[in-house]
Amino acid sequence: MSGCAAKELSNFKAEGVKKAAFDLGCTEEKVGYKEVSESQVTVTGCGKKATYNQRDGSWQTDSVKSQ
Repeated sequence: MSGCAAKELSNFKAEGVKKAAFDLGCTEEKVGYKEVSESQVTVTGCGKKATYNQRDGSWQTDSVKSQ
């Protein structure tokens, strides 16, 4: 993993997990995530899945789907 990618995942952990937990209706402890690219993360939790993209300095998703 490149230094930049590690920085983005660290950034997601610090800023995106709380948003993902809210969007998925989960606690932060039940949210799992995996890097897709330097600016994209797939998130799962509580039977739902979402993809987050880093845009304009924040993590955003277009939709949350049931798994």
